[in-house]
Amino acid sequence: MIEPKARGARNRTEIVNATIEILEEVNFSTLTIEAVAARSGAGKATLYRWWKRKSDIVFDAFMAKSETLFEFDPKKSIDENFIQQLLTLTEVLKSGVGRSMMTVITEEKDIAAEFLTAYLTPRRAETKKMLQAGIDKGEIRDDLDFDVVLDMLYGPIYFNFILCNRIPDQTYIEKLVRQVMR
Repeated sequence: MIEPKARGARNRTEIVNATIEILEEVNFSTLTIEAVAARSGAGKATLYRWWKRKSDIVFDAFMAKSETLFEFDPKKSIDENFIQQLLTLTEVLKSGVGRSMMTVITEEKDIAAEFLTAYLTPRRAETKKMLQAGIDKGEIRDDLDFDVVLDMLYGPIYFNFILCNRIPDQTYIEKLVRQVMR
């Protein structure tokens, strides 16, 4: 017999995974709690016990999908690391859960704030360490404002997705990194 806590954790994972799967088939506006419950094998009451609305499930699904994708490789140049980071971000954002997350953060201020706190801020802190490593290796100038550099690199990716409905390709990302890192 599965212990209640283990079953709860398993159900949570199954619900999050079901949400990710469904969002590859439908967009955020047509996602339903009923569909997630049916796909995951959990009851609607279980979903509502853990999440008060579908945007909360989407947030957790996005966090689960992107949790381990953004690793920096100290052996690579700063340009190579940023190109890889932006390509990975593009892949995440063009997925169903990524597109849905962009919808949620543009529509719900509290989720946008949570996205900033739980997702962007920790990643920016790690990226600032990478910039410092680039300075230490002599790859980039030591007078950079890290926040401005990160806005210049990552902002265009979000801008393309949210406002232009365009997916940046590798050529665009390589040009972006080279322009900013000059």
